[in-house]
Amino acid sequence: MPNNSFKELENEDSKKFEERNQRVRDNINHSVGFFHFLGDILDLFLPKVVNMFLTVSGGKGPKTDSNSGEASSDDDNPNRPKYPNSHE
Repeated sequence: MPNNSFKELENEDSKKFEERNQRVRDNINHSVGFFHFLGDILDLFLPKVVNMFLTVSGGKGPKTDSNSGEASSDDDNPNRPKYPNSHE
């Protein structure tokens, strides 16, 4: 029984596709990992850089608690309800 050349061609194309498919997946995974890393860096440092520029330019920075030195927010007010739209 002779070999079917179309079957052989299909097998060759299938092997090439698998190699390309894996290479494309690897490239996408590396790119996504890189952008994830950049996002983490921006998330970590961007607020501090903006706060530094605000402080240097004379703007108001976040409120700081004089005892702990940490930034406090308006949510620390004990008279403010936790859920403002609820009737507790």
